Amino acid sequence: MRIDQQLNVASLAINSRQHFFLSAWFNLVHQHSLDAYRVRVMNPVNILRELSRMFDPPANDNDRKVVALEALEILHTHPVIVSNASKHLGMPDAIAFIKEAVETKEGGFKKNMLLLRSFMREVESALHDHFLADCFTWMEATLQSVPDGENQEQREQSYANIERVCRDIVSVAHDLGFSLESLFHLYRLFLPKEQPAAGAQRAKSASPDSSASIGNNQLAAAAAMAATEDADMTATAPSAEPYDFAKRFERLRSEILAAPKEHQVIFTVSGAPKSSEVCCGNFGAVVISQNVPVFPPSIFFKTFFSEAPRRLFASATVKSRDGRSAGLQAYGNIGQILDLMRFEYDTPDIKADTRFLLKDGGGYRLLTLPQLVPNPEADPPTKTLEEFTAHLIDLAARDSSQTETRDRIFSAFRLYRQGTGANMFDNKLVNWWTGLEYLTSGGKTGGDIGETVKNALAPTLALTYLPKHLTAFRSALAMLNIEAEVEGVKLKIKQCSNAQLYALLKDPHQSAVILDSCESQPYLWKHLTAFTKEIKTPANTAKLITTHDRRIRWQIERIYRTRCDIVHAGRQVITASLLCSNLEFYLRMTLKSMLRGFSTVATLMGPAEFFERQRHQFNQVLQQLQPEKNGTPDDTLLIASLD
Repeated sequence: MRIDQQLNVASLAINSRQHFFLSAWFNLVHQHSLDAYRVRVMNPVNILRELSRMFDPPANDNDRKVVALEALEILHTHPVIVSNASKHLGMPDAIAFIKEAVETKEGGFKKNMLLLRSFMREVESALHDHFLADCFTWMEATLQSVPDGENQEQREQSYANIERVCRDIVSVAHDLGFSLESLFHLYRLFLPKEQPAAGAQRAKSASPDSSASIGNNQLAAAAAMAATEDADMTATAPSAEPYDFAKRFERLRSEILAAPKEHQVIFTVSGAPKSSEVCCGNFGAVVISQNVPVFPPSIFFKTFFSEAPRRLFASATVKSRDGRSAGLQAYGNIGQILDLMRFEYDTPDIKADTRFLLKDGGGYRLLTLPQLVPNPEADPPTKTLEEFTAHLIDLAARDSSQTETRDRIFSAFRLYRQGTGANMFDNKLVNWWTGLEYLTSGGKTGGDIGETVKNALAPTLALTYLPKHLTAFRSALAMLNIEAEVEGVKLKIKQCSNAQLYALLKDPHQSAVILDSCESQPYLWKHLTAFTKEIKTPANTAKLITTHDRRIRWQIERIYRTRCDIVHAGRQVITASLLCSNLEFYLRMTLKSMLRGFSTVATLMGPAEFFERQRHQFNQVLQQLQPEKNGTPDDTLLIASLD
């Protein structure tokens, strides 16, 4: 849960719905957003595309059922689809046949398959043609004003619809090729600025005649300056003009709905052989040359792109909606050529830099490859790691049969590091997934790898669901300097433990005071209001956790299918960056939970035992929240797991 402190709502004179929209977009694309508030991988446009793929081998009816259930959830009473029903005449039939297939015990997808796939294609095509533009039209009308006399229930529903549509706009835009970095830049269009923020204009302030070479620190600074700029986008209007939300919203719409265009990018290639000319030539869309590109004299980064020993220049023209995504695509194409050169010319050190120049009219911008994997910031280091390492070494020393267990755990950490250091999302995903396999598979071979990972991970991740939300809420409330009364003592929210904050939010009086205090932040208010309802009773809490458990399982299955596409089919996946965000979070939370578990229970013998205990704890928490027969619901075990 992030609050943008640069957003001065009072000075902008925007209404609460517009404020909510901006806060939602900010959280959807922020680099430290919690996964619950981050942009989703699936949306109404691509979920039907994925379901259609499930009719091809090796997918079976169980795979189809999982994706179909998610499709029904995503398409259910979507406000934009409902308000444009005349454009989606096949939707009721498509939904009906999907429901029929899911509810039939056996062979449901074989029954009426021709009609099912026919209506799915019709709806998928209509959504592809109209959905994104219709989302902007719906959003424009919804944000224009707040109806007089809107009560709390209507307010909550309007915020829920705005967030849903905003999330789908960002998700569809990302699926079309916009990088998360560029989507964050689009949010910045709504922030008034004193001066233009174009990277090229800032670059001109440097002396073009300076003879000093530009070192890595200067290049990093230049890249950081340009990191928030996109080749397609110029600076926002100076703040001297009256703030016009509608005008900026129209700018956002035009940027996202614009057709793809050709982008010219230039990379430096280092580590070429001494006879560099053997690596030069035209390789389809990529041209590799020893010749220094011709730049305008005012380019700040000119020295970096000057002649140097064993340096080449790779240029490519790529069609894309987004300059950074064009750079990533070109980087992948150049990488394929360099892989062949490493083999053919025995040049293991040849590589393209992760920074590149993007031609923008008569100038250039220095950008870095999109590598953002948004997740909350890591906790401060503790001594748990030392204790964990000592425990593993001692475990292997006491019992030689546990040497493999120790090596697998250390290998998972190594693969986490390798995935973090990879430049391409596909490589990150494969490394992080392999790390999870190392942790969950043990010495077993055969069987369904995806099922093994899913069943091991889901309980652990479900147990972290409430703690991660409470941590996020505490951080946001702390920014507002909100206080509460804990056991008769005034206490700042930031000083509360997760268990204390949970108790405060369950208490009707205390939660009402907290919600009143954060009403100036509609996004926080909306999510905190929903959360207090979801934990109001043990039954509600159990439903919240089990729903999250189901979605985790859906996403792990999707990540595994993507991993198989990359490894076995060599297929590029547009949504790999978002899947990487989920996967990195899953691996990091699993490793952190394991660190804590091995530190708490010194007799643990390995990951298999840890995961089994996590499953047992998860089942106990649910059984206590929803006891059988005449048992009394209780959340004691849940509270004990919050900190």
